[in-house]
Amino acid sequence: MLANISTEALDELDLMLIKEMELDGRITYLELAKKVGTSDTTVRRRITSLLNSGTIHLSVMINSAHVGIPIYLAVKARPGEVDIMIKHLNSFQNVLHIVLTSGRYDAIIAANFKDIEELHQFITNEIGIKLKVTSVESMLPLSVVKRALPRLGDDPPNETNIFPNKNSKYIFDEFDLSLIRELEISPRESSTKLAKTLGANRFSVSRRLQKLKDMGLLRVFCHTDPGKLGYSFQVVILIRVDPSQTPSVANALAGYKQIRYVSIITGRFDIIVWAWFQSSQDMTDFMQRQLSSIPGVLSLETLIGVGIFKFFGSDKVTGFGQFGSFE
Repeated sequence: MLANISTEALDELDLMLIKEMELDGRITYLELAKKVGTSDTTVRRRITSLLNSGTIHLSVMINSAHVGIPIYLAVKARPGEVDIMIKHLNSFQNVLHIVLTSGRYDAIIAANFKDIEELHQFITNEIGIKLKVTSVESMLPLSVVKRALPRLGDDPPNETNIFPNKNSKYIFDEFDLSLIRELEISPRESSTKLAKTLGANRFSVSRRLQKLKDMGLLRVFCHTDPGKLGYSFQVVILIRVDPSQTPSVANALAGYKQIRYVSIITGRFDIIVWAWFQSSQDMTDFMQRQLSSIPGVLSLETLIGVGIFKFFGSDKVTGFGQFGSFE
């Protein structure tokens, strides 16, 4: 994949740093320096430059199975009001992903809500009353089969999912939530500064962070702007399948490198897929030769992404062409 990266000025050191940061967004500058064979001062300067240029972004990601209700909303705006809709949706912190699409819907958004009431109020007030959209369709993920990031290298062994499937009944307490809020503001903040802000012991902060990570509840990710990696096409595929073959179809889809996310959902469709391609020909070949060969697929609807306005919670992405200036 490295040979296909579309960058302005990424050299070999940048690429090495990004690959290490993809594995652990909180790795220290000193640890990074040892891994890539340079000084921590150089590493700090390079990472700061990559962040400021929007080449990489840091996100605190929480296992949604433990924090409320994850939802996909497929929205159709009123004629001429797509820009207004995107700007409004982009202002909500719990809206994590927004892709402008061609086809039946104008946008697919991914968001988290603490409960059904909050979801209901969001759809009714923010989307229905304020935006007066022509239609909105909710899709609730029942089972996430694959969740992986576009990255510089191939998927590492045994890590096709961002979060491991662990049967945990852990409930976040107030200390966890306060810690997560501070990390969202500054994902690379040191345990010492986090402890000072929270009025806690540094070792308690470090232990809690490690516990949440080990339990598969929280991770700090460095993800690269997909446009910088040469991905020109993002596609959302909505699939109807034979009910008896839903798990097998989902697992087959998860086996393709081009597909970064697979979830079994409720509603009109049975499975939602997010896929990335570096050219229209790659996308066409995949749709015609790979996807059509999977047994159990009854029908599908392909929505081609025409603009990314939020990516893993960050609104500073180039991805591919965006319409309008949302400042």
